[in-house]
Amino acid sequence: MKSESRFPMNTYKHFIGIDVSKEKLYIFILPESTSFSLCNERKGIETLMRKLKKRQSSLIVLKASGGYEGALLCALHKNQFSLKK
Repeated sequence: MKSESRFPMNTYKHFIGIDVSKEKLYIFILPESTSFSLCNERKGIETLMRKLKKRQSSLIVLKASGGYEGALLCALHKNQFSLKK
């Protein structure tokens, strides 16, 4: 029996993981194997949105703990990114 994924690999060109903490967003992007961090505040989130807009067809996986992801989730939703929490 073949299992169907809700997010098939061939649908996306980029896979972006974001680990959210109180003060920082830690971002990793495949297939480039690029990583960087930004402040988890309005300016950092705006910078991240600009960077992500350059990468169409991206799946974003968010690791959120502690309830610090609210502003980021709103920005991702507003910019219509595919997101898995």
